[in-house]
Amino acid sequence: MYSICKRIFNYAIALDYIMYSVCDRIKYNILFKKYDVKHHETIHKQELKEVLITLHKAFNNINSAYNRLYKKLDYNLIPLMYKFNIYVPLRVKNIINLEWSEVDFNNKMLIIPASKMKRGKEFKLPLNTQALAILEFMYKQKLDKYVFSLALSDAFRYKRALYNALCEYKELKDNGKCYHGVVSDLCNKYLLDRTLRTHFYNIDKHIARLNETLKKGLNKTIHYIRYSTYLNTINIPNSHRLRSLFSSTLYDLTPLHKLDFTIIEMCLSHAIGNQVIQSYNHSERMQERRELMDFWGNYIDSLVHVSEIKKASNSQDLFVINPNDRLGF
Repeated sequence: MYSICKRIFNYAIALDYIMYSVCDRIKYNILFKKYDVKHHETIHKQELKEVLITLHKAFNNINSAYNRLYKKLDYNLIPLMYKFNIYVPLRVKNIINLEWSEVDFNNKMLIIPASKMKRGKEFKLPLNTQALAILEFMYKQKLDKYVFSLALSDAFRYKRALYNALCEYKELKDNGKCYHGVVSDLCNKYLLDRTLRTHFYNIDKHIARLNETLKKGLNKTIHYIRYSTYLNTINIPNSHRLRSLFSSTLYDLTPLHKLDFTIIEMCLSHAIGNQVIQSYNHSERMQERRELMDFWGNYIDSLVHVSEIKKASNSQDLFVINPNDRLGF
């Protein structure tokens, strides 16, 4: 507030509206304490292993302390977003607002426009095979322009399943093909909870209402509060710490990947050097960035193998690994 008032008074002085600024009489350093910037703590290796196991369970809706209705879904969106964020060190807002127009499948790269970036410059980031697999999976679910659309969230997907079940029931009813137990069969087919069978009465009203609700979810993103609240629910560290994890880990592993620190900073969309250097140096060093992102994806996968996840999970009798799961760690 002080800086805004000071700029206003200085502007007024420049236009000869006033003779002096009252802000000049304020001893700012004495009256106001300097704000201490607190950085997010990084995630350590052992903690990351535990996060990966927890994330795998949450992705499969296992012991996720979430609404029981959604445990019947085939995947969980927010853990998938977080998992993508582990492989790709973007800021949270870029993950939430990621659009399909920013994904270049041919060149295996993200191209985020300047308007969405903190530094106001277009950002290109190569995709490792792990991140690319997640995007290919999400593309099969595509409903609108956003990769992680609100329409793909657990609540909306459950409502869409109910809507499809009601439409199929209405079609069977109109054609005189209803039979005893048809509601139970449709609930099983669309992975619906049996308590929703009441929706099959007064069906036209429920279909119209659900259709209107589903339309409202298109071309919208998940709110950050919902995203962070879910992470707290399943005891996963704040996603802001992932960028710190990416940076500190790769600095420590420099002898292995043999790439200099500027590549790490470029993958984080950080400025390199002073303004003079930035004005002359426009090299993207894309091949080196790609090597680093591939190294990072393989490093994450090496921390927790499928056998280790299976052992940790089966000890609690939670689930059995699906060997065909392309998105498994």
